[in-house]
Amino acid sequence: MICRALTCLFAVLLMTAAAVPAGAQAKISAEEKAFNDDVMAGAALMVAGNPGAAGHYFTEALKNQQRPQLYSLILLALIESGELPAAIKLCSQNVELARRDANFHYWCGRLSWLGKDRTAAVKSLENALSLGGDSPHLLMTAALMQAQTGNAARAALYFTRLIRRDPWVLHTRLYPSPIAGLLFALEDLFARSGLGASFPHALSALALRANMPDLSRQYLEAAWKGYGTPPEELHQLRHQLYRAWGRPALLELAFSEGIKAYPKSVHFRFHSALRLIEQGKPERARNLLLEVTVDEPKSALVLSLLGLTQLETGQVEAARKTLAYARAQNEELALLDYAEGLFLQKTGAPQKAREALQRAVKREPTNTQFGAAYLAALAAARDTKAQEAEQKRQKAIAAYFTESQDFEKKYQARLEALEKLAAGVKSGKPVVFPATCDLQCLVLKGYVELAAGRPWNPAAVLARLGAKDLWFPALPLHAWKKEIPTLAGEKLVVIKYFQSVLPSQLD
Repeated sequence: MICRALTCLFAVLLMTAAAVPAGAQAKISAEEKAFNDDVMAGAALMVAGNPGAAGHYFTEALKNQQRPQLYSLILLALIESGELPAAIKLCSQNVELARRDANFHYWCGRLSWLGKDRTAAVKSLENALSLGGDSPHLLMTAALMQAQTGNAARAALYFTRLIRRDPWVLHTRLYPSPIAGLLFALEDLFARSGLGASFPHALSALALRANMPDLSRQYLEAAWKGYGTPPEELHQLRHQLYRAWGRPALLELAFSEGIKAYPKSVHFRFHSALRLIEQGKPERARNLLLEVTVDEPKSALVLSLLGLTQLETGQVEAARKTLAYARAQNEELALLDYAEGLFLQKTGAPQKAREALQRAVKREPTNTQFGAAYLAALAAARDTKAQEAEQKRQKAIAAYFTESQDFEKKYQARLEALEKLAAGVKSGKPVVFPATCDLQCLVLKGYVELAAGRPWNPAAVLARLGAKDLWFPALPLHAWKKEIPTLAGEKLVVIKYFQSVLPSQLD
């Protein structure tokens, strides 16, 4: 009856900060710190879905320091806000400083392409390449634009330059959304800032919050190498990344190393308590959570879980006090609603319990544990109509989980086969290609030909890539979308993100 580890994921994510650690800025001037703070605050707001406010912070940073990349950030904020006329106007103003940044030309080119001005789009990408060199996303987009405008020779030139560097074309870095573009602009802006490992640390946190686990892992690994001793916050971030990614072996490694390095960490002790609950040891979980509250006395999340363990172990009055204190923290948590619902059931307030459990389900519609408790409350109330509606909703969610798991299993098998093939190709050893060769497989074949000094024409690959909507997709290419029912007959759009571009979406 107690919250399982994965059900608390999004609430737990709130326990860590995405900002650059304060210690990393100790030697930075007050003016530089204000500039950094404005930029990173804007980035966090944009990732959180508030690009309008993000643009304000980027504009404030521009007043502080005239840096070319800030125009790219402002442009991306306009694009993400849906203010395309304003974004196009910014591109047309020929601001000299803005045109020193490759990413500004890149996104102006994307806007021109969206507006059907292919000549302007191609020119913008040429300008971007002249400034940005062989950045992967510049080469990929330029190759696709050239192929679709009939310049096969130039398309082949750019594409072969890309895959000679790395023949793995199934990565979101090659097809950036505006949010990924934000991260790339930040990379350029702070490339020589002296922030050290704290900067990729911050980018990793932003990428994870933007549901880009492959980019988050790249930045995290850079931060891990950069720190002499990885701080507790980075251990937490790695643990969260692998929880979101769904990689059990890596998740276990992140947890065991994190708790060993920082045994007093609130984050890792909280997750230790969740593990004890899953193992059927609520008393030990309760005692551990009591220790955690000494260090974190006002965490509504920790208090909610503590209240559940107290309720589970018969300490009803203690649970009442704990949950009341959790509610006093003024945080809206599904876990707290759920805990209060169970408490109200146990103390003889079935109508209030039903309302609390309904709130929990509304906040987390796919949580089967919350759903089961709510359905039991409806059955106890003999509300046949609501009970039937909830059973139907839960049946649809069960079907979603089955479909999602089957899809991911097949995807993982295919991705692992491709990764094994790619590793063999890059090793330079002879590789036996499958009889049926998908897009990534064809690129690997081309890489082998080029490495051997033989000619290879990528026209067929580019034609298949160019047929896809790579310009302003509703979702990143590594995402899977499904609609499932929620309470009151509404629809919830569930988006599941994988660690790389889905091969099936590129075939």
